Amino acid sequence: MHSSLMNMVFMAVLGAVLFIWGPLSKVADQVYAAKQPETKGYKIEGVVEEGHGGAEEQQVVEVIPIETLLASATEAGGERIAKRCVACHTFDNGGSNRTGPNLWGIVGSPVAARDGFSYSSALKAVGAEGRVWDFKKLDAYILDPKGYIPGNTMNFAGLRKPEQRAALIKYMRAQADTPVPLPEPPAAEEAPAEESAG
Repeated sequence: MHSSLMNMVFMAVLGAVLFIWGPLSKVADQVYAAKQPETKGYKIEGVVEEGHGGAEEQQVVEVIPIETLLASATEAGGERIAKRCVACHTFDNGGSNRTGPNLWGIVGSPVAARDGFSYSSALKAVGAEGRVWDFKKLDAYILDPKGYIPGNTMNFAGLRKPEQRAALIKYMRAQADTPVPLPEPPAAEEAPAEESAG
C-alpha cells in the first residue's frame, strides 16, 4: 500500500512538472529566441556581388580623402589614439627606438631612414625607392601595415576607422621641429548646371 501511494505522489508531481514545463518552455523560446538577420553573412565594403539576374552589381563605397579628414581631425584626439602605439614607439624629440622606430618628425621623412633602427627588408626596399611618409602613405600604412607593405614586421592589425587614422596622423605631424603643412582638402565637385528648356 505504501509503495502504491508513493507511485501516485510521484506521478502527480511528474504530471505537474510536465504540465508547467510545456508553457514555460514556450515562453523561454520566445524570450531567448535567436533573431535571424535579414541577410546572412557579413557585408564587406567594396566587394563586387553577383546580382539576382546574373549581372554584377558593384557596391559604391564612399571614400573620404585623407586631406578632408585631416581638416576636421584634432591633435588631442590623435594623442589619445597614439597611446596605443607607445608600447612599440616613442614620439618625443630624441626619443629612443623600441620595437618600432622613434616617430618624431616622421611625417614627410624618408621611409626606413631612422638611424639606429633595424628595419625589415620590405621597408628597406620601399625606402630605397626614395618614398617618403606623406599623408596618403601613412594613412594606407596605418590602415593595413601588412597589406600595404607585405613582409614588414610591424605587429599591428591597423586602424579601420578613417577618422582615427586622420587624428593620429595629425598628431604625428605636430611631433616635429617644423611640421609639414597640412594638405588642402579637395574642392567639392560642383553639380552640373541644368540646361534650360527653350
